[in-house]
Amino acid sequence: MAINNNNNSNSNNNYYIRAATPPRQTNKLREKADRKKMKASLSMKRRLIASGQIPGGRHWDGKRWLNLNKTNVKGFYLSDFTNAGAVKHIKKHKRVYLNVDVRNAKVQHVYDRDGIIRLLVNGGYMAKSPLTRRNFNLENVMPY
Repeated sequence: MAINNNNNSNSNNNYYIRAATPPRQTNKLREKADRKKMKASLSMKRRLIASGQIPGGRHWDGKRWLNLNKTNVKGFYLSDFTNAGAVKHIKKHKRVYLNVDVRNAKVQHVYDRDGIIRLLVNGGYMAKSPLTRRNFNLENVMPY
């Protein structure tokens, strides 16, 4: 039986030290998980509105509940906030609007869900509306 004695004293490869996950990669993983949770939250909100368990299509103007008017929307915006031109360029399950942008019970702007979620994740779960600059969070994002 032969014994292998390769102990080089000038070699530093005796110990394998595993570095922790770099902070940048950790942030990316956390943001990816947060985006996934937000998408799931919006799809659940859409299903609850469709089943009638939570009120959808109504807006509180400070005095009374008004039926929400979803016709004559000013603009439709893609995930990079460029003008979509028409509603058909945003998939039905990805259309959202912001409660803070509703005026006189009329939806002003419709956005792609992915762009709004990216704003929220990068802004610390509080962001400003891309057009009106009003603060909003995930509770203010409603399916269209």
